[in-house]
Amino acid sequence: VSNGDIIKNKFNVSPDKVRVVIDGVHTDFFNQPPKKNLRKELGIPDDAPLVIFTGALLAAKGIWNLVSAIPLVLEERGNTHFLIVGYPVEEVAAKVKELGVEKNVHFTGMVDYFKLPDYLLISDIAVEPKVDRAGEASGKVINYMGAGLPVVCFEGKNNRRFLGEGGIYAADNKVENLAAIIIWAIDNPARAKKLGELNKKRVEEVF
Repeated sequence: VSNGDIIKNKFNVSPDKVRVVIDGVHTDFFNQPPKKNLRKELGIPDDAPLVIFTGALLAAKGIWNLVSAIPLVLEERGNTHFLIVGYPVEEVAAKVKELGVEKNVHFTGMVDYFKLPDYLLISDIAVEPKVDRAGEASGKVINYMGAGLPVVCFEGKNNRRFLGEGGIYAADNKVENLAAIIIWAIDNPARAKKLGELNKKRVEEVF
């Protein structure tokens, strides 16, 4: 049941007063160049593949799926770096340290929303590690698309709705499959970049 249906039926609001607006993004949000030397400030080599996650660092948002995938990626592609933009940091950072991968993982903590494009535009691959069980929308995917990034995610109705053919999908909600498609995106930068361009075109036309 959609939120629009709940408002109309449960709260008895006249249907002609209810409009459901899909998530969207101002594409000019991403038209400015990123902050100069931001990779250097964050301690990320210019030539390292950079995978970004943005959002709340909570189990419901799939953060533990990403954290579990990181060592699997680094076993195969040890020069990859991960940029995690969001909070609360402490529990996730402790787990990253326990796994011994802290040198390749960079936390920003809370970031001003209007500075978010800087972090997206210095990245190569975006990841949405949430499993689509509740059909919850994902604003982060819209921003990933607006920044022209290839998006790695689990197969799911909501991700398909946003990304269509532009997504790089992991099957069966398995962490090892998520890691495998991150590695695929790292190993195929030209094809991944094309998918990112497709995402940007789609977000401009549809969202």
